[in-house]
Amino acid sequence: MEEGFSFVDSPDLLDPRLVDHLSWGVSLMDHTGDGLPDLFVGGHYNRSYVYRNQCGSFTLDRQMDQNWGRSDRHNCAWGEANGDGLLDLVCARGGQRSRGGLPNELWIQDQDGTFTDQAAEFGIEDTTSRTRTVSWIDYDADGDLDLFFASHWRADSPNQMFRNDSGYFSLVEIGLEDHFGSEGAVWSDWNRDGYPDLIVTAKTTSTVAYLNQRGHFFSRTTIPKLTGRRWLGATFADLNGDGWPDLHVVKDGKALLFLNDHGKLTGERAQKMERGRMSVAFDADNDSDLDLFVVRGAGEEATPNRPDRSDILLVNSGGSFHRIKIGGHSGNGDSAAAADWDRDGDIDIFVTNGYRKVKGPFQPFVNRSATGNWAGVYLEGGPTNPMGFGARMRVRAGRRSYWREQNDGVGYRSQSETGYFHLGLDRARTATVKVVWPDGTTSCGIVPGSSTITLHQNSDTCP
Repeated sequence: MEEGFSFVDSPDLLDPRLVDHLSWGVSLMDHTGDGLPDLFVGGHYNRSYVYRNQCGSFTLDRQMDQNWGRSDRHNCAWGEANGDGLLDLVCARGGQRSRGGLPNELWIQDQDGTFTDQAAEFGIEDTTSRTRTVSWIDYDADGDLDLFFASHWRADSPNQMFRNDSGYFSLVEIGLEDHFGSEGAVWSDWNRDGYPDLIVTAKTTSTVAYLNQRGHFFSRTTIPKLTGRRWLGATFADLNGDGWPDLHVVKDGKALLFLNDHGKLTGERAQKMERGRMSVAFDADNDSDLDLFVVRGAGEEATPNRPDRSDILLVNSGGSFHRIKIGGHSGNGDSAAAADWDRDGDIDIFVTNGYRKVKGPFQPFVNRSATGNWAGVYLEGGPTNPMGFGARMRVRAGRRSYWREQNDGVGYRSQSETGYFHLGLDRARTATVKVVWPDGTTSCGIVPGSSTITLHQNSDTCP
């Protein structure tokens, strides 16, 4: 690995009995409310597991363990369903290899920390679709979180949006009811009109982009080199810090960066990528710009005896990217999520393994790189959107100024930590931050280096 960068594969952070696993997605989110992101790993025709974060290592959550029998959970993501401010977990499940369907799950958290599946009671069960991914998205900007399910091709089972009406979800037809080979979905307010827009990727048909028409309906839009083409993974990230979210997409053989010019996404920088499943954006070296981690996997030809390909860190240096190889192991890498789970000031990365039933180890990569200074900001929104999905933050640190957007953290089968902004400061000792909440209100604060603050919606107002 290049001098200055070090990501250490640390399987000792997990129960050793669970290291080898057929896994789909992964989520890193603080559902216990102690300030540390916990770990959820979905099973590929296997059990799923929930781990509690114990000061940077992960212990199997025995209280939740009874919930996770053998199943096909492609993507599980944390959000808020019923307005009590406690995080709930929604799971998109597969279609039993086209032989039928498995119902969606909605695990509602009670005040005592227990969870019960109430998908049927909340109206989102759906027992027919081949669901691939789920997104928490306040598409109508009414302050509560709606649910979008992207489903792989099956007649009479299109993609679906469920509108949240005071804790009950209603299926709505708003222009998203397409049938195609959906794999992933990511959202961002890329034209900054106050309403989140949507990209749905597909590896067997064509990727589709939707513009949100002020919460009333979505219209398809054409983006050259993106729509009408096959892409597998996608991630939104403001890679040049100008306040307009850019887009990075990945597929076998290629990755492509779309820069955002005031609401227009333009594919500008192609990157050859022997294999590629998805990418995650985070500031690996705390220099204030976002880097990209690409999970490659061994691909369709993977076998138990064939080594997996190493993953790739694309290091952002003033808008140009250079590669660093990370890992190299058995199995078939599938997905990844990012979080500073040990809260030591740099972002770590967790990679799942087991695509196409080729078993391999979980890979928790602990970041031991030489990094710049850092600061952290927790967001506390209202009870219907406690992590502030849709908020934007302006950061000023020394001579540097940049923006970050808070979406639901969901990428291809994974969810990186949200509700907590990790800020790279480079050599600066403090950061001045301004949060613009989805309802237009603002909060401001000053964060000393190597420390964190919490900003509350409607409380920490700006001067």
